[in-house]
Parts: sequence; structure tokens; C-alpha cells
Amino acid sequence: MNSKVKKDYRLFAQLLAATIFTILLFAIVLGIFIITDNLNIYHNALMFFLILLIISLFSIMVAGITILFSNPNKKSNPLFLKWLKKSFVVFYPLIYMIGNLMGIEKDRIRGEFAQVNNYIVSKERIKVKANEILILSPHCIQWANCPHKITNNIYNCKMCGRCAVKDLIELSTKYGTQFAIVTGGTLARSTIIDRKPKAIVAIACERDLSSGIQDIKIIPILGVVNERPEGPCHNTMVSITKVEEAILYFLNGEE
Repeated sequence: MNSKVKKDYRLFAQLLAATIFTILLFAIVLGIFIITDNLNIYHNALMFFLILLIISLFSIMVAGITILFSNPNKKSNPLFLKWLKKSFVVFYPLIYMIGNLMGIEKDRIRGEFAQVNNYIVSKERIKVKANEILILSPHCIQWANCPHKITNNIYNCKMCGRCAVKDLIELSTKYGTQFAIVTGGTLARSTIIDRKPKAIVAIACERDLSSGIQDIKIIPILGVVNERPEGPCHNTMVSITKVEEAILYFLNGEE
């Protein structure tokens, strides 16, 4: 898992650098305004504290990311990793916005965000029981012409093998994990609340993965981007090998 992320996160690092530059530029302009404008002392103090806070947060973030990615074999502090994940959730919208302004494809930014999230989760060395893992898949993974409804009960699947549902059910049965297929974000959140997993292996497109990672902040998520040979939301596929790797990571707590 490390080698793939190490190779793929370069764009995200560049966007992060651009974001930091923008924030620092904003802080400098604001600082000049405070110095030159005749505001009262309390207002000046508040603005100065705000600038200092922004610069400090970004400096810690940059230092942490540099250490984390420059030495992938080094064990990381759990508190730092949690802070880093929360920081990304807060700052990711800004990174995404700057990426858009630079004309970078949206799904590429979202995909790299999911990759970086996977990397950070893998560094947390989370170990849970099999029945505490939830495999969460979108309904577009089912063959579009299948007459059997499986979103309420995946075991309505007749295991014909025309889509990845059969393989995912077999994988879930093999390891004893939970497995659910959902029709959208609302049902996904409801399923997570009902089943109370301690770890999630999420299968989705880049857009749904990035939004899901931001929504579900307290449960570790390893994302697997689905394959879309027939376009979005239609007869999608997934690498069973990658899903199994994510399950094994949560079972063993090792990268």
C-alpha cells in the first residue's frame, strides 16, 4: 500500500504547497493591512492572533507531512496521525478549490486525496475483528439488468458471476466481515450508524470516496476506487485483490 501512495501523492503535495503559499500570501497582506490601518488595539491583537494561528497550523501540517512521507517505515505518533487526518478534512476543500482554479481534473484531486487518506490510515496500524469491518459498496456494482434486488438483502444475489457482487459476498464470507450495498450517501450513513463498524472498506468513485472520508471522521476508512468501463454509475467493477488487501490490513493492523 505504501509504494502506491508514495508514487501517487505528488500532485496532492503540489496542491498543498500552492494552498500554503496562498494562505501565507493572504496572511502577509492581512498583516500589512493591520500595520498600516488605524484600527483599535483589540482589533489589531485579534487579527494578529488569527494570522499567527493560521501560519502555525499550516507549518505543523507541512512539517508533519514531510516527516510522514519522507520516512514511511518510521512509526508515527497516533495523536499526530489523528490530527493530520482532521487537518486534511478541514483544509481539503481549499486544496480542492485551488486545484480547480489550476485546471486540474476534479477526479484526479479526489483520487489523490483518497490515496493520501489510505496512506495515513495504514500508518495508524489499526487492528479490529473481522465482524467489525464493513465492506461498503455502491449499487452500481450490480449488473444493471439483474432482476434481483440486493440493496436490502445482499443474499438475494443468485451468484451468477455477471458482476462483482458474487466475489464480494464470497470475500465477506471468507473473512467474516459485514457487507452492504447502498444506493447513495444517505443510505450509506444510515447503514454505518446501524451496523456500528470500527473500520470501513469503501468502494466508490473518487467523488463519493472523498466526500465519504470527510463525512465519516471518527471511523477509519480505506477507499478502493471502482472501475467504470461503461461510464459512471453503470456496471462498475472493482479490484477484489485491493478490497482483500484492505480487509487484511484491518485484520492484521500492519501495512
